[in-house]
Amino acid sequence: MRDFNYFEPYITVNEKPDRKKFLYGFLVLVAVLMIGYYHYLLITQVNALKADLKELDSFVNDSSIQQKVSEVELKQNTERELNHIYNEIVSVKFAIDMEESVNALLVDSVNTQMPEDVFITQLSLAGGNLSLSGYSKSMEAISQFGFNLRHIGPFDNIDIPTVTESNGQYQFAIYATWTVGGTQ
Repeated sequence: MRDFNYFEPYITVNEKPDRKKFLYGFLVLVAVLMIGYYHYLLITQVNALKADLKELDSFVNDSSIQQKVSEVELKQNTERELNHIYNEIVSVKFAIDMEESVNALLVDSVNTQMPEDVFITQLSLAGGNLSLSGYSKSMEAISQFGFNLRHIGPFDNIDIPTVTESNGQYQFAIYATWTVGGTQ
């Protein structure tokens, strides 16, 4: 039988440390340190980004930069206006070119309808009204010219108001309404 020791509760016995508890404690400590370090890095990055934002904000709000931005905006507005004006000029040029080609076509079509003895001294087209002046050796050629103009298409209301004779030549005037595509 074993002896009873009254001092046993007061005796300290060195027990072996529990390795599992130590290992778990160490792993928890390492995890906490890693999480803490990661948070520290995030906080420093946030602070660095805030400093960069303040620097960029001060750069953007700098009066010299604002002045340059307003100059650029003014130049952009001027460029837009100039492009608009350029486009209008191009469209006017196109209209003028079209009118010139129409006038060339008009002269060609009138020229093809002229009999041999008819000569034109003036031809004008204003607002869809055609005015011709000229002379001929015979009245028949003048009437044939009016008849031919009536049948080439774009001329309506052909009128020969005056025919006068002078020195064996007949001076005449022809007025007509010129329509393109059925409209004046």
